[in-house]
Amino acid sequence: MTEGSTRPEPVLEARAEIATLLQLTPAEVRQSLAELVDACAGEIAAEFYDVMTSDESARHFLEHEVVSKRLKASMENWLRDLFVALDASRLDLLIARQIEIGEIHARIKLPPVLMQAGVRQICRSLRSRLEARGGATRSTLQAALYASDLLHLADGLMMTAYVRDVQKGARAGEAYRQVLLGHDTMLERERQRAVLSEWTSELLFAVRSSVRLRHLPRLADSEFGLWFKHKAEVLFEGAPDAAIVSDAIDQIDSVLLPKMVAGGMSENDLQSVLAELRRQLEFVRYLSGDLFDRVLSAHAGKDSVTGLMSRRHLPAVLDRVIAQHRQGDRSFGFVIAHVDEMRSQAYSEDSRNALMHQIAACLLEIARTSDHLFRYGSGEFALVCVEIGREALADTANRLRNRIFGHGFALRHDPKARASLSIGVAMYDGHPDYMQVIRRAEAALVRAVADGGNCVQWS
Repeated sequence: MTEGSTRPEPVLEARAEIATLLQLTPAEVRQSLAELVDACAGEIAAEFYDVMTSDESARHFLEHEVVSKRLKASMENWLRDLFVALDASRLDLLIARQIEIGEIHARIKLPPVLMQAGVRQICRSLRSRLEARGGATRSTLQAALYASDLLHLADGLMMTAYVRDVQKGARAGEAYRQVLLGHDTMLERERQRAVLSEWTSELLFAVRSSVRLRHLPRLADSEFGLWFKHKAEVLFEGAPDAAIVSDAIDQIDSVLLPKMVAGGMSENDLQSVLAELRRQLEFVRYLSGDLFDRVLSAHAGKDSVTGLMSRRHLPAVLDRVIAQHRQGDRSFGFVIAHVDEMRSQAYSEDSRNALMHQIAACLLEIARTSDHLFRYGSGEFALVCVEIGREALADTANRLRNRIFGHGFALRHDPKARASLSIGVAMYDGHPDYMQVIRRAEAALVRAVADGGNCVQWS
C-alpha cells in the first residue's frame, strides 16, 4: 500500500472476501458442492481440456503431451483444494497456491482471455451438474452462486500475480539488455566481424575447390548467425536495421546458397551469384558495424567477481530462448555446474573469488558465443546452450568438466590449485514454464554431487 492509501492490497482484499463468502454460505451447501466436485473432478478437468484444446489460441499451450498429463492432474487437485479442502484455516494456503499459478501463467505467456475463458468453462460444468442433480431449488442456486464467486475470486488472485510477474519480467528483460550493453562492444564487434569473414572464406573456398556446398552451414546456423539471432536482436532491440540484417541473412540462405548447391550454372551465372553474395555480405557487415556503433556502454547487472550475467537475468533469457525454439524444430540445453572444491577447501574470500573468476574464464572458452553463461550461485554456474542436440550437449558438458579438472588455478595460497565440477544437465522438453528445465537440471546436479562430484548427470 502507498502512504495514505485506504484501499487494502488486492491479496488481502481477496482473502477477506473469501472468508466472508465462507461465512455467508450455509455449511450444508458447501458440503454438497464439495461432494460433487470430489466425485466429478476428473470429468470436469477432461471437459475443460476438451473445450480449451478446441480453441486454436489455447492449443499452443496445451498440445504437448507431458504438459497435458501434468495439467489434467493439477486441475483435479486444484478443484479439490478450492471446493473440497477449503475452510477458514486453509485460506492462506489457498491464496498462496493461486498466486503461484498466476506466476506460472505469466511465465508461459498464457493470455488473460484464456484464463477467463477457463473459469467460465468450469462454472458451466459445475452449474450443469448442480442442475442435473438438484433441479432449480434454492440450495442449487446458492451452490452455483458460491461456486461462481469462489472461482472468480481465485481468478482475481491469479490475475494479480500474473500482472505483477509480467511487470517483473518486463523489467528483467530490460535489465538483461542492459547487461548485453555492458559487454565490451568493440571486442564483440571485432569478434563477430572475424567469424563472418571466416564463414565467407570457407564458402568461397568451397566454391572454387568444388567442395560440396551442402556441408557448409547456412549463415543463420554459423557462429555469427546464432549470435545475431540469440543476442544481437536483444542488444539492438528496436533498431530497424536489425530486422534488415535478419532479412539479408535469410536472402543468402534461402536464395543464393541453394543456387550454388544446385550446380549446373555457367561461369557467368556463377560470377553473378557470387557478386550478389558479396554485396549481401558487405551489407550485413556494414549494418552490423553501424548497429554496434550505436550501442552505449551501460555496465549493470553483472556479477562483480566473474563479470558474467547474474542469476536474476536467467528468467529473461530462458523466456526468450523458449519463445525462439517454439518456432523451429530444434531444442536447447540447460547446464548447472557446481564447483566441488568450494565445499572441501577453506579458501579465504580473496582466493575463492580468484578461483571463481578463473573458472568463469575457462567456461567461457568452452561456451559458444551464442550461448548464455551465468553466475548461478556462490559456487555454481549456469549455461544455456541454444539450438543444440542431446549428443552435442553431452559433449559440451563433458568438455566443461574436463577443462576445469585438468586446469591448474593460480591462487595466492596455492599457485597450482585444482578444482572439479559436478554438472547437472537437462534438455528442454517443450514445457512452456522455464522453471521446469531449471528444476530438472538442479535435480540432476544433486545426484552428481551425491555421487562424489567431478561427474555429469542427466535429468
